[in-house]
Amino acid sequence: MVTQKIHQLQLAYSSEEDRLLLRFNTTDGVEFRFWLTRLFVQKFWPGFVRILEVQARQQSSNNQDQNEAVNDKVVGFMHQAAVAKANFTEKFETVDSKCPLGNSPVLVCKATIQKREGDTYILSFHPEKGYGVELGVDQNLLHMLGKMITDTVAQIDWALAIKIPGVSVESSSIFDDASAVGRRLH
Repeated sequence: MVTQKIHQLQLAYSSEEDRLLLRFNTTDGVEFRFWLTRLFVQKFWPGFVRILEVQARQQSSNNQDQNEAVNDKVVGFMHQAAVAKANFTEKFETVDSKCPLGNSPVLVCKATIQKREGDTYILSFHPEKGYGVELGVDQNLLHMLGKMITDTVAQIDWALAIKIPGVSVESSSIFDDASAVGRRLH
């Protein structure tokens, strides 16, 4: 079994498609492309936030007795710590990438996040029919994906109130301009 490590993530809004384009590549030059619709993001988000909240409870010494406000602050702290480690300035590399699912993005209809040992998870994206992908990710990468989704959705007209618990919307954006095109994480 070959283990591929995610090298870069990119999230961009396509106004023509009215979808988010999620791209990621691996350290060995493989690239995957997925369309995320407004409806998909709306349905995916509550489960995604629940995973972050569970992480926070597991990191806290008061695991079971932690109230929601305290848990939100722990989620926010973990989120800010993960974001501080990220490089959002490096250009997304596309030269000579292999695309095993094809050059056209796959429309995601189903996603799951499963806890593994330690701070690792399996994040999967699958279409209605055909092949998808399952990725081994850590909690920092989940926070990066959450950051990219919240910031991009805040810049477009989808009328979705999504946010990371414990993070103020005013101070959370990684983007300087009003355009939501070409957001990257490296």
